Amino acid sequence: MGISLLISTTSGIFAYVVCYDQNNDLLTYSAFFVTVGVFWFMISLVANNKIAKTANEVFSIFFGLIVVIKDTILDFLPEELNIDQYINFAESGYSDAQVIKMLIDVIATPLLVINAIAMILCVLKEHWIEQYNDGKDLK
Repeated sequence: MGISLLISTTSGIFAYVVCYDQNNDLLTYSAFFVTVGVFWFMISLVANNKIAKTANEVFSIFFGLIVVIKDTILDFLPEELNIDQYINFAESGYSDAQVIKMLIDVIATPLLVINAIAMILCVLKEHWIEQYNDGKDLK
């Protein structure tokens, strides 16, 4: 599953590079996560179901924890952190804490959704194995 994660991420980076010239940030962002998601779904369905299910549970918990920890940390930070020297969001009207929250959400939330969908697919595959394949996993 580790190699599969590397392949999925590499494919997503390739999709990002291909779409980067379009000057459309939403298209580039979407292409990256859709590509990573499609590859991860396929890999999750082809892999041994117990391993795929366990890996997706671990990744879902990990990304869920990132989102929860981010919210907890940002609750204690002041609204103005003076990060404008690194990222210029001053014109957008967002506070620095909002910018940090958005940056983390933009990365962690799609990965959490991808792993949740992969978990659902693994559960459906498990049902199929038990119901129609005499309990024998695919090899």
